[in-house]
Amino acid sequence: MHKIRMGQPGTFMPSLVDLGFNTADAKDILAWAQMGLTPGAGCCEIAENNCEDGQTIEQCDALGGELHEEICAEVPECNVAPPGEGCCVIAENDCVDDTTEVECGDLGGIQFDEGLMCSGVAECNVAPAPDGEALYIDNCQFCHGPNGDGSVSPAFPPVAGKSAGEIETAIMTVPAMMGLDFLSAAEVDAIALFLAP
Repeated sequence: MHKIRMGQPGTFMPSLVDLGFNTADAKDILAWAQMGLTPGAGCCEIAENNCEDGQTIEQCDALGGELHEEICAEVPECNVAPPGEGCCVIAENDCVDDTTEVECGDLGGIQFDEGLMCSGVAECNVAPAPDGEALYIDNCQFCHGPNGDGSVSPAFPPVAGKSAGEIETAIMTVPAMMGLDFLSAAEVDAIALFLAP
């Protein structure tokens, strides 16, 4: 999320994290951006399971559809499986559309949701766990060194091997680190796990 910037080109552009957005907000913004940044664009429901993102009211009218403000993945009518078929959940974020219950069993599926496309099944759309290494590189490495050993300067102590609680306490109490208070508890845990011996 630090790589997603908002603002006018050529000026300082804070990251979404700097602006207080979370992962769900970032996904919504990216979905909107993928619709072509057209004001008033949304999901055009032409028929059940026949939907197109990024359509304006005029474009949708020309297609004979109904315009929704959401992206198509969030419109239930755009995510209906054919009769007898549905979403096969093999594992978290590992799902297969248009399967029968028997096919799902053959795939080793642990859950079968008849009548639903995977875009409408929560287990298929779980946000990935935070990447502790990437978070450390983006937010901590400059001061604490590439391995958290404090090799950059004596002013910055080693953080390798510190617990998530110790890192969180430092973020809340050490003035030089208070700018990192945007990190979620899960992100701090991921950084601590990356730094663990």
